[in-house]
Amino acid sequence: MEKENLIKLKGEIENIISSKKINILPPFYVKDYPQHIKYTDNCKVDKRLCLHLGQRKLFNGLLYYLSTRTITNESNFTCLYIGAAPGHNISGIAKLFPTVNFILYDGQKMHTVGNNVHIIQKLFFINDEVNELTINRNIKFKNNKVFSGSYLENKDDILFVSDIRSTSSTKTHEECVFDDMNLQKNIILQLKPNSFFLKFRIPYTMKSINYLDGELFVQPFNKVSSTECRLMGEDLTSRVWELEKHEDTLFYINTVLREWASYNVLKVKGGDSCFDCALEQKVVTLYLTKYNSNLFIDPILETNIINMRNWMTKIHDVFMELNKKDHGRLPIIRSVDEFLSFKDSISIVKTMLSNYTIMPDKYKDQLDNLLKTNESLILKVKTYGSPIHNVLKIYGKTILNLFIVNYCMRNSLELLQVNEIIQYDLIEDVLNDFITQKLDIASLVSFDEEKYNMETVCKEMVLSLLGCIHEIYDNEYGEGTGHIICKRLCTFIISNSKLMENDELVLYKGTSKNKIRDIYIKMGWNFESSYKYIIKDDSNCEQEFIFTLNVPIEKNLLLESKPVGKKKDFKQIEEDVCLKFLRVLEEKEVIKPFPDTVVRFKPEVYLP
Repeated sequence: MEKENLIKLKGEIENIISSKKINILPPFYVKDYPQHIKYTDNCKVDKRLCLHLGQRKLFNGLLYYLSTRTITNESNFTCLYIGAAPGHNISGIAKLFPTVNFILYDGQKMHTVGNNVHIIQKLFFINDEVNELTINRNIKFKNNKVFSGSYLENKDDILFVSDIRSTSSTKTHEECVFDDMNLQKNIILQLKPNSFFLKFRIPYTMKSINYLDGELFVQPFNKVSSTECRLMGEDLTSRVWELEKHEDTLFYINTVLREWASYNVLKVKGGDSCFDCALEQKVVTLYLTKYNSNLFIDPILETNIINMRNWMTKIHDVFMELNKKDHGRLPIIRSVDEFLSFKDSISIVKTMLSNYTIMPDKYKDQLDNLLKTNESLILKVKTYGSPIHNVLKIYGKTILNLFIVNYCMRNSLELLQVNEIIQYDLIEDVLNDFITQKLDIASLVSFDEEKYNMETVCKEMVLSLLGCIHEIYDNEYGEGTGHIICKRLCTFIISNSKLMENDELVLYKGTSKNKIRDIYIKMGWNFESSYKYIIKDDSNCEQEFIFTLNVPIEKNLLLESKPVGKKKDFKQIEEDVCLKFLRVLEEKEVIKPFPDTVVRFKPEVYLP
């Protein structure tokens, strides 16, 4: 199925290339894109050139919405904007719509000025506040002056805009998305505004969602693979939105049109002929043909379009500059095959292993059989949200899977690229419990059977596992983190296993033996599959860290980390990864505690 999808995707790209310059600018709404391609999350797309500019995206969306919903030279509209921070784009919008009153709600600092801009810098997600706004129709500005009814008494004058984005220490990102969607909906149903313009994304955990009806506006300069749109509507009716159809259409827009389509657009500073520039030009044209702005007074429409797009860049060039990456040079010659770079995962792993190891010929067939099986080993890294959430997952059945991943990682840094999701299919019963099945792992790690005994093989295996953990943590939390964790792991292994020290293992030594002993006694061998910690910084802002490492013999391996914010509780990470990793090694009989552990380490002696 994936190969069929790849063929279709490649064909769509080649059709777009062959059409050269497209004269018709792209549609505003998702429904007007009939093409779609099955979304897949295990393909790797290299060399993306489309540009993500968050503030420019928001500027275009708000410009389009107000252009379609306001009446020229009338001053009785109020734009109520929830989640407006940091608001760099709104100062320019306020100048383009001087007769609209902007009320901006957000708990974060907003960088917006204007005579027609009113800032309410406080959190909005409290029921009493929602009721005060929607039922009593009262608003309190930053100067504590309360306006009752003067702005919100006539629902026909209210234009409601939402960019609500919450985070939680106890909920997943997808749960937060769903909560935000429901909050927007509830406000709309109570406030009953003239119209609304909402952030819209179907949570990936749902097949469909029953939500407000309306038109989905395609956002120029959106994130390169995002399915987020803006829902614009006025009725309070609902409809069912299907995730699969929505994803497939946005996948086509992001992967084909935004990367490969070339349109006939007017040249501006830093701009080119890409999809995003074309859609922006269409938005700007809509505004200029409806409004007689005193900012753009040239009698020639094309000149005003160029001037306005350059003005948009100039007002906040740090956030809205177009001349970034390869943008501004499109179209440029690229290989479609190289761009897609869907690769046969088994071939990649086989090549990496053969290049990294000296594999005796007599073991070639065994390795080939191992790589032809269908069991999955998946490595995923995904970044999303604000602040950044990083999620790393590895699935497989044995420690040896992780060992092979270590080989792959050393030869391919692209396995840990942020914002990419990669899947490698390999391994089945041949790797299931090498101890139980007496699999000759020396054949897989290129050990000379006559030169190395099983004890040496185990040492080398542990070292490789440490190396894997080291690389993962250096990539996730910064250079040096992996070394700290591996030091503690290694001290555990040396203290509590049948393995003897060697020169390489000694490099990781240095952790306090007393501290390790305390942890060992306090936790014993009672291991949970997941730990969650809530950390509060000086500003009383909560941050969440979750770490999971669970490899029972009968289940898959899952290594997951999700830091929020800048601070990480490395001390707690060290303690938990040590205990969990030891448990894994003990189950596999690679290590085992000394027989008299309980006798030597008595809780009443070492614990308060």
